[in-house]
Amino acid sequence: ARWHAVATSTTGHGSEWLGHRIRANGGQVEFIAVYRRHAPAWSSAQRDAAGQALADGSVWLFTSALAITHLRALLPGSDWAGARALVTHPRIALVAQAHGFGQVHTSGPQLDAVIASIKSLG
Repeated sequence: ARWHAVATSTTGHGSEWLGHRIRANGGQVEFIAVYRRHAPAWSSAQRDAAGQALADGSVWLFTSALAITHLRALLPGSDWAGARALVTHPRIALVAQAHGFGQVHTSGPQLDAVIASIKSLG
């Protein structure tokens, strides 16, 4: 059997492990990169909306620490003390705190848990 391992690169830890397991069981593996993690290019309207959301009580939902880093780069010099973040993992919470989010709340990654957390933040 031939397997295609979809990965962000050919050297990812999980991808390499999976590839080795498949080969160890007689399969062939070909890695195909299907996306890259990079910051989006924003229009001025998107930048303005995001800047407004920093202080208007919006809740930012993060499932990736890299997304926080990209957001900070897209809004340089912004004050994050009034911003609220809901994150789906304790490691993401650490990044949000390090980047200066005023409030950081952690939720499980399941949809029901995220919804309940958003409702609890009112």
